[in-house]
Amino acid sequence: MPDYLRPLLYLLVLFFTHHRCSGGTFFHRLPLEQRLMELANWRRSRIEFRRRFVEFYGSLGVFGLYPDHLRALPPFKYQ
Repeated sequence: MPDYLRPLLYLLVLFFTHHRCSGGTFFHRLPLEQRLMELANWRRSRIEFRRRFVEFYGSLGVFGLYPDHLRALPPFKYQ
């Protein structure tokens, strides 16, 4: 990620974690079902940065899990 985007991303993360969700509580204090609903609302939002923000963090989660799956596979043997 370019250095000039880091402060903006940091501010977006702070906004996401500290804004009050539709129920009036913080995101990290919501039950799992409500968190998933809130993320779905952000994915369907008319505001593009909300959709891209959730998409970006979803891709980070996929990249974070990818190496674990590779380690779990048996080594490939050439025949």
